Amino acid sequence: MRNAKLSKIQSGISYRQRELQRVADILAGAAHQMRRRGATVRVLLITLGAVTASQASLGQMNSHFKEASGLVFLILGILITTLAGIEAAFKLETKGAELTLLAATCHSTVRHTDSVWQKQVGIEDDAEKQLIGAMQLLELQDEKLSEVQDRAANSGVNIALEVRKVYRSNLRQVASGDADDDDDDDDDDEKQEILLPRFAPGYAVDAEKLRW
Repeated sequence: MRNAKLSKIQSGISYRQRELQRVADILAGAAHQMRRRGATVRVLLITLGAVTASQASLGQMNSHFKEASGLVFLILGILITTLAGIEAAFKLETKGAELTLLAATCHSTVRHTDSVWQKQVGIEDDAEKQLIGAMQLLELQDEKLSEVQDRAANSGVNIALEVRKVYRSNLRQVASGDADDDDDDDDDDEKQEILLPRFAPGYAVDAEKLRW
């Protein structure tokens, strides 16, 4: 009975390990995009500012050129103000750094869970302590996922929606594979691996097999 309970808890832990990895990939991609956009805005601001700084020297030229350049510098001033407002409002580089930190937190949680599982569950002989250790890991994963989801939402990334997109994509791949060969047992095993963590009798107490 206890082994059955431990297997169920391990199934939940394995699923959350995969979810943490998916969330980390999503956050890393979003962080890259935000930091790249922030860097683009920063480069444009520097470039346009340098061009605008040359207005005084260009004003010493003939009057016709001075009138034409006045309109150009007016447009440049508007662009600079707009870009500065975008940078101040969205804080793209700051949000990118925050998302990068969250992705690192997810990877760290995955490694920490694996290490603690082997120490508190895998090599533990007391079945009661195994259950307690496994439940503590499950709670830790849920806390980290909730924390990451909340902080990512504050940075403009909807983790729940993005994870759901990945999940639906996996379902479509599984459905397509089953349509090609409904009798293929390998397809069924692949489907099980994508949707739910796989475990077998005795697997829950073998620390060497719990590796992601």
